[in-house]
Amino acid sequence: MDGAAALPDTTDRNTPAKVDVYSILDDAGIHQAPLIRRWLVERPRCRVHFTPTSASWLNLAECWFPILQRRALTLGVHRSTCALEQAPRRYIATTNAQPEAFGWAKTADKILASVARFWQRTSASRR
Repeated sequence: MDGAAALPDTTDRNTPAKVDVYSILDDAGIHQAPLIRRWLVERPRCRVHFTPTSASWLNLAECWFPILQRRALTLGVHRSTCALEQAPRRYIATTNAQPEAFGWAKTADKILASVARFWQRTSASRR
């Protein structure tokens, strides 16, 4: 695998052999590509769980991009393309220098209840 497998390969190598590795991914097509499927078949201890379709609120990257846009782009005045390109880079550098845990606004129980309701709605429509 190329650079796309750097994180999974590193995680696999650095996790004790007796420990299963679980990944939670969104339903992007790349996560289900034949190359990824083969990688997983070769590593039965590595298991993947997919977030439900149309559940972007479960994907932290999807939650983070609107924050980046709001804090680095929307409120800014960018007098050049260079300034516009630098704004998100500055925001990322600043937040990486002083990282904070990303806090969910809902409890795990509320999130799981919401997923259960979503599953019931979508599974009923497939019958």
